[in-house]
Amino acid sequence: MKLQNLLLVRHGESEANINLTKAMENNPTHNIPLTPKGEEQSFKAGVFLAQNHQSFYFNHCKAALWNSPFQRTRQTKHFLLKGAASVFGENMPLVEHMFESNFLIEQQFGLLPYHGRHEQQKLFPLEMDMVRQTLKANNGKFWANFPLGESMAQVEVRLALFFRDLKDDAENLGYSTAIIVGHGAALRILAAYLLRQPYETLNDKKFTPKNASIRHLSFNKKWHDHGYIFTP
Repeated sequence: MKLQNLLLVRHGESEANINLTKAMENNPTHNIPLTPKGEEQSFKAGVFLAQNHQSFYFNHCKAALWNSPFQRTRQTKHFLLKGAASVFGENMPLVEHMFESNFLIEQQFGLLPYHGRHEQQKLFPLEMDMVRQTLKANNGKFWANFPLGESMAQVEVRLALFFRDLKDDAENLGYSTAIIVGHGAALRILAAYLLRQPYETLNDKKFTPKNASIRHLSFNKKWHDHGYIFTP
């Protein structure tokens, strides 16, 4: 079966969304948890998917859920499935297949989240000059590679690899809808890649997903964007 629907779900509100510096003091970026509000947002997203699943042409036998292995996305998946179970009941799962993919992790900003701008310039003067020059030369941050991190262009490469695996998996296992629980920047980059949008699109803040929001893409000869269909 060919993949026909993608539901891109950003993780619920995390501690980093409240105070990045404080969150990074207590946890490395991959281990930052959701806030209680983020748990509630994720639950509501699951309720929405369960109540509207027929609109996306899938039942539990024809859908899969993929998530990033970060703590906040794992927790989002957990509460999303709990929300769906509150509608369907425990004996009727929202999806038949569930997987994790390291390709879905958030864009890596390297050392930058651990330091303020003044300290960044002091500790990494050459690297920060290169970042600024790249930003200026390309009218945006798509090509800018952060110290010990990655650029949006590099994220696009790994997401293209993920999507290749996703298509093969859908055909082999027979599902047409995939729910992808991921991160803001990574999901925007994936959508832009599938929609064949120019990289400048990623500088437009209107495409930035809110926590636990759901964006729907469907395929009919090419990928089409139905926008954000749910925001808690």
